[in-house]
Amino acid sequence: MTTRRSHIAHALLSGLTLLMLTVACERKDLYLRVDQTQIDIAVYDIRLELLWGMSWHTEWQYEWDEELYGPIGYTMPHYVRASIYDVDSLHDYSRTNCYTRNFPASGGRVSLNAGAWYDMLFYNTGTEYILFDQSTDYAYYHASTRTSDYVPVISRGEHDTPQGTEPFDYVSYKQPDELFGTFLEQLLVSEDPTDYDKITDEETGEIVYVYNINAQMNPYSFIYMLQVMVVNNVDSVGPIISVKRALAPGDTVRCASSGMTLTGVAKGVDLFTRQTFSEAASITVDEGDIRYMKPKDDLTLPDGTHTHGDIFAARVLTWGLPGIDPLWEWEQMRDSVDSRSSSSRMPTLTHRNKLGVRFWLRNGYSHVEVFDVTDQLRSHPAGGIITVVMDAREKISDEELEQKDPDKGGGFDASVGDWGNEMDADITI
Repeated sequence: MTTRRSHIAHALLSGLTLLMLTVACERKDLYLRVDQTQIDIAVYDIRLELLWGMSWHTEWQYEWDEELYGPIGYTMPHYVRASIYDVDSLHDYSRTNCYTRNFPASGGRVSLNAGAWYDMLFYNTGTEYILFDQSTDYAYYHASTRTSDYVPVISRGEHDTPQGTEPFDYVSYKQPDELFGTFLEQLLVSEDPTDYDKITDEETGEIVYVYNINAQMNPYSFIYMLQVMVVNNVDSVGPIISVKRALAPGDTVRCASSGMTLTGVAKGVDLFTRQTFSEAASITVDEGDIRYMKPKDDLTLPDGTHTHGDIFAARVLTWGLPGIDPLWEWEQMRDSVDSRSSSSRMPTLTHRNKLGVRFWLRNGYSHVEVFDVTDQLRSHPAGGIITVVMDAREKISDEELEQKDPDKGGGFDASVGDWGNEMDADITI
């Protein structure tokens, strides 16, 4: 295992310990049987204060009801899959054979040979949307997702493509599940009896030799909490940005948006290297996953201004930014004196990150606003709080509010075209 991977995110988890147990079976104490190797797995929680920074509670101002919406942070897996590879230690340490086992969180038993070299990949099972793809020569192990049925809020953006290339249409991909794991590279199962701890098995009473291997389960997918602040949301008539009309008489969908699209995130990740794909993708959050708009008397804007306003929010999972190891970037940024200079040195990030939000207006029409959130994502490569501010009175024209009968056609075109409604929000990090 490289030095970089060995110490990455040591503060994220208390640890995942693999206990390799060999049974003596009434032989001499130092005789090790290698066909009774036990792997015990313990997984611990990820502390968002360490991953997102201690200030995230202050930055996050939406009242998130975990009983209704689910937890903000990561949840614990129940099962873990182990992919164990024989390694050609006489030549190039390439991976040759592979076998897999699924374990409950408490672990299981496999056969390993003392004196042999192995690579071991562990990740949680039970995912719904993730596609896994391992090459036939075991050179890579990719995780990605399929395209989504959700229609992107942003459909075209020429400013989001590298210079000299043609604009492209955004295609939304499904959010990944929560995925975390660890990869142990070039692990030698020791033949030295002094490397083993001698214990008595609690169930059988037999003498057991324990070979301890310490590893850490770190995230492969990263959570961003999107909060949209709406200020000056009233004119002489009433609220400008409102909630969608009733689904049935007397019922109201208290969401101010029918969708959000986040652009410029990675399409997938290599589980061996933790490097994300260089190809950029978009993720669209549908109306059903956007939480209700709520008034807030003391709303603190990113520039420190205190005002009255409205706020709504969404939780989105991504693979992180394209072409990087998000945890390594996070660690470098954490240890850097100037995090902004650290975040600006990512040469592979050719795409800007845009957050397109479709707002509901009081007349039933919608309005799309596009926010540049590039600096925020680069300052939070391993997830965190993303905040944008919408000034309703400034951005919504009288012509839009005066339109009538939205169900009969017309309305605001969700295609942004040449980014005429783009809003570059000044965000204080």
